[in-house]
Amino acid sequence: MCACRSTCPTGSTQNPSTCACSCSTQCPTGQYNNPDNSCTCLCTTTNQPPQNGVCLNCPSNSRAVGSSCQCNDPNFLYNPTTNTCACRSTCPTGSIQNPSTCACSCSTQCPTGQYNQPEGNCRCLCQSTNQLPQNGVCLNCPSGSRLVGTTCQCSDPSFSYNPQTNRC
Repeated sequence: MCACRSTCPTGSTQNPSTCACSCSTQCPTGQYNNPDNSCTCLCTTTNQPPQNGVCLNCPSNSRAVGSSCQCNDPNFLYNPTTNTCACRSTCPTGSIQNPSTCACSCSTQCPTGQYNQPEGNCRCLCQSTNQLPQNGVCLNCPSGSRLVGTTCQCSDPSFSYNPQTNRC
C-alpha cells in the first residue's frame, strides 16, 4: 500500500485509498464545503463565504447589508421575492414611470403657455397662474373681470376688456 503524497488542510479528512480530501461538516442548503480551504462553507451562487451565515446573490445595482440586499439608489427598494431593485414609489395615474430612473413623466403634450406635472395626474396647467385652464384657455383676467368663453369680460358693463394691456 502506498502513502499519499500530500496531506489535507485542517478540518478535512483524507481517504487513504484515493488520497482525496473531504469535509466531515455539513453546510446549510445553498452552500458547499470547500476542502481546499479548511472546509469552510461557501455559497453555491457566488463561491464566496456567506454574510452572517446567509448566502446572498444581490442584483448588480445593490449590495449586501447584513442578511439582505440594499439598492444603491435611494429611489429603489429591494424586493427579495424577485431579487430585484424596483422603484420605491409609483407614479400617479396618467403618468409614465421610467423603470431605470423611477422618474415620472407625462405622455401628453400641453398647448403653448401650459405645462403638465406628473405629480398632478398630467393635467395641463397655465404657466401664468399655475391653475387649470378655463375652457382650455389660460388667461389671467384682471380683478373686476371674469373669463367668459375664451376671453375676459369686465364685471362693470361700462368698461370693456383690453387684451393688449390686460385691463378693463
